[in-house]
Amino acid sequence: MFRRESGGGADALDRGTSTRVALQGTYRATLKGGDGNDVGWMSVEVDPDGGTRFAGDLPPAVPPVLAAAAAAAIAGEVDFIYASVDDVYPLHR
Repeated sequence: MFRRESGGGADALDRGTSTRVALQGTYRATLKGGDGNDVGWMSVEVDPDGGTRFAGDLPPAVPPVLAAAAAAAIAGEVDFIYASVDDVYPLHR
């Protein structure tokens, strides 16, 4: 789960977000290994204009294509949320 690190909206990135202002901010997820220990992290920054930026520290065992697929899935989720918030003009979606 991506938990909020900065910004003033909900505690986590989720589909219950109802405004653009509540969505903007930085969210971070901790990656756990099979033994339950932290092995890395991934973050997404959602800016007020709908852009997303990704950062992370992934374990070497994660292939680049899997990291790219994870980023694409998260970007799709952010786009889905933006499509349903109340205060984003349709041309910006």
